[in-house]
Amino acid sequence: MSRRRPSEHERAAPVRTGGRLLLIVIIATTGIACTTSSPKPSPSDDRARAVTLLRSQCDAGSWRDCVYLAALYHEGRGVPRDHAQGVLLVRGPCLQQHYPPACVSLGRAYMRGDGIDRDWVKGAAIFREACDAGDLYGCTLLGEAHAKGQGVPKDEVRAYALAKKACDGHVPQGCGELGWFTLKGMGVARDPATAARLFREACDAGDLQACGELATMYQRGDGIQQSDVEATALLRRACDRGSGQACARLTDPTRADKSPD
Repeated sequence: MSRRRPSEHERAAPVRTGGRLLLIVIIATTGIACTTSSPKPSPSDDRARAVTLLRSQCDAGSWRDCVYLAALYHEGRGVPRDHAQGVLLVRGPCLQQHYPPACVSLGRAYMRGDGIDRDWVKGAAIFREACDAGDLYGCTLLGEAHAKGQGVPKDEVRAYALAKKACDGHVPQGCGELGWFTLKGMGVARDPATAARLFREACDAGDLQACGELATMYQRGDGIQQSDVEATALLRRACDRGSGQACARLTDPTRADKSPD
């Protein structure tokens, strides 16, 4: 048992992003154009230009741009969804250049069978390589594999340790995963109050799934004072940031499940 992992575009590459590249990705994913004195191009033109720029940088050896471009293909944002193309873009940077974010993307493709034959053993091995190279999100995903017993022995203690390592390194999804393990008593004694604190930390740092989980705790009064007002505020925040699950729960206040977005 484990939480949903964020989508590719949520974790395409490290947060340390140059302004120009960030603008390119925003254009590609949202179609927002820059304001200039020339006639405003259409959103589709902006997205095409963004993809072209990312492709050019990737071909020039910018592995980070390859990972961003792969995320767009996996999500179908600015380009037609094409998992095989997403895999192709990160295979070289991971297997030949050993670039950890590319390995995280490739490992996720193996775990899901997106554009490549599903292979949990290979996926988990790639997550381990990324984790060992210092990619803490890779550690989070390796911990998830241990929690589920996918490609590695099921080991909740190891899963907890890996999530804690990621959370200590300020990876929001690592803190969210740690909160989930703590709430469920996986690899550690069940402690709802601590779980709520971890979910709050992860939610504040941008893990939308953690916002939903904390909302559930407020709805149920599990380890925290019951408050429908707090639950609704958390769901609204997550919905406004793009969580379809949170938006669905806002329309049905009695719904407090943890199914994927």
